[in-house]
Amino acid sequence: MLELENIKKKITSFHQTLKFLRQKFNYHDVNIINMDETAIFFDYNIHTVEKKGTKFVTRAQVGDEKRKITCVITVTGRGTILRPLIIHNKEILISEGFSTNPIFVWTKNSWMDTDVMLVWLKKMLLPHIKRKSTLLIFYKFRAHVSKKFEDELLRHDNIDLVLIPGGLTDLLQPLDVSLNKAFKTLIRAE
Repeated sequence: MLELENIKKKITSFHQTLKFLRQKFNYHDVNIINMDETAIFFDYNIHTVEKKGTKFVTRAQVGDEKRKITCVITVTGRGTILRPLIIHNKEILISEGFSTNPIFVWTKNSWMDTDVMLVWLKKMLLPHIKRKSTLLIFYKFRAHVSKKFEDELLRHDNIDLVLIPGGLTDLLQPLDVSLNKAFKTLIRAE
């Protein structure tokens, strides 16, 4: 019961912070920004054959387990989805076939890091907000709260950041709640 009360307090505090900032700075919906990363793995055709009721299932690995990209999705409070940012683990040259004009970056493990956050800020966020008061909503992930990224954010006095309390992204992260699952389902169908 104590844990449930603690969760309720965190959710209430998060909503109160958002409400306070919206009233104080009167952000336009297009300048309330939520960003989230979602990994897309390329090993969907996995089939296991085992006796019904088996407690442990072994799986032969064929090398595709590490083949993935991370898609960084950014959406505004108005519902506009900005250009996607695609993180891959190899430098690949892709220049056509994308109607969304994604930004491609490369990291060793295809995952978000501080340098990619800086690319996202400079190539996606700043051109979109054009010096207008902006509210960013992220979950607390090391790349989102790194000293290097935080220092860069502080250079822009028009950007405020609210972090989703740990352990509550499945309830409070708008992209997790509304878009990522549907997006992954469409990708798997393709």
